[in-house]
Amino acid sequence: MDPAFTKLGGSSAKIAFYYSFPLQKAWYDGDLEGSGLAGSETALVHISRELALRHAVTVFNRASREGLFNGVRYLDLRRLDYDHPWDVFIAVRGPVPDLARIKARVKAYWSIEEDQSLVGDWGRVLPHVKSVITISSFHTDELLWRCQVPPELIYESRLGISAGEYTALPSKEDNKLIYCAIPGRGLECLAGILSLVQNEIQNATLVVTSDYTLWGREAGLNHYRELFRGSRGVDLLGCIPRRRLLEEQKTSVLHLHPCSVADLFCLPSIECQAAATPTIATDLGALRSTVQDGYSGLLVPGSPGTVGFQEVFANAVINLLRSPASLRTMADQARRRALERFNYGLIVTEWEERFGIWAGW
Repeated sequence: MDPAFTKLGGSSAKIAFYYSFPLQKAWYDGDLEGSGLAGSETALVHISRELALRHAVTVFNRASREGLFNGVRYLDLRRLDYDHPWDVFIAVRGPVPDLARIKARVKAYWSIEEDQSLVGDWGRVLPHVKSVITISSFHTDELLWRCQVPPELIYESRLGISAGEYTALPSKEDNKLIYCAIPGRGLECLAGILSLVQNEIQNATLVVTSDYTLWGREAGLNHYRELFRGSRGVDLLGCIPRRRLLEEQKTSVLHLHPCSVADLFCLPSIECQAAATPTIATDLGALRSTVQDGYSGLLVPGSPGTVGFQEVFANAVINLLRSPASLRTMADQARRRALERFNYGLIVTEWEERFGIWAGW
């Protein structure tokens, strides 16, 4: 029997996630392979599926469909019964339910994104939880200093990948670049960078695999289509089914993320690393840990608003494309790092051990 499983009492634990973020579309487990999900929901789907291999897992959310999917039960937020006993209850992101009324041996708050809904209202969370789960050291620092979360409550974890999605890798397409974050995270800057790259690497191409429909809004790509008008080899696919996304990640040679926002993790980067596609990104926020500079990718100082940034970023891309041996080595390192350190099997085992510590099992 798995040691972590034993720590949960030797039998299946009843685990609940409560995800009520109001700005996302209604969704359920099947949307991961269907219409697509944003990073927070993608992480929750993968972690809940992994936990469901050994435990009874329920996700309360604005469910587009209720029922049992991949071993996880999805119920609408209104179905939360405050009298139902749980072994582990995890509020995700926010707004949170009345945690004082929740009956659970372990209560935790998974701070997976910016917690704007909790600004000035952490008093509804901190007195009632065993821990606040963060996803990077940068994220931890943000909550310690900006939100004054007591350090003893912090459990620093990370996001990751489902290793089974990245077992088989097709051949790479020469000089194919990929951008797979929300457009506002750097796509505008990338238009200028791509132009500089194509001046030197004429057959360089770019595929864009995301848009704002992941947030339940209009795609929002028209502005970017104008920016890239006249550019060669640009395919603004927008939001695509996960099978297609994995294919694009696996056949690209570099993932580009020239972001001016201090990401708390950057899930697309670790997904691309698992696909043997190193990341070139700004050195802001958690990118300093999601990307191991010089090993699983490259970090470019500054931000898109800095004078000369586009030239420095473009040169980093050009130099790697012109060094196939170095690029292959970095791709192998990125893939190994992602599969060994950031796979959800390992992450969930660590969570189970932590649940046991919190519960006193």
